[in-house]
Amino acid sequence: RMIYNQERPHEGIGTQTPGERCHASPLAFPAQLPPIEYGSDDIVRKAHLGGWISFKGRDFGVSKALQGLPIALRPQPQKDGCFDLFFCHQKFDSLDLASNDTED
Repeated sequence: RMIYNQERPHEGIGTQTPGERCHASPLAFPAQLPPIEYGSDDIVRKAHLGGWISFKGRDFGVSKALQGLPIALRPQPQKDGCFDLFFCHQKFDSLDLASNDTED
């Protein structure tokens, strides 16, 4: 690894070594991330251990990676009983109350 990163030049990066090209980011990383906030019209549920949310008396699997985090549900205007799932600003799935699980 030392030879690959520090000694051997790479043609794809102008005969430099990866160590010559690697630099610390000038962007500061915050000590604490800001809280996740959603709009007042969003339905917010916290993902349970194992990556599940409860909604309308039922459980839906979302992702284990989201356990303990707030998830926003937004009704799909064109489909009654269908909701888009968001984490922060990113839509990651949809659910249909007529079905037993998420759609995506």
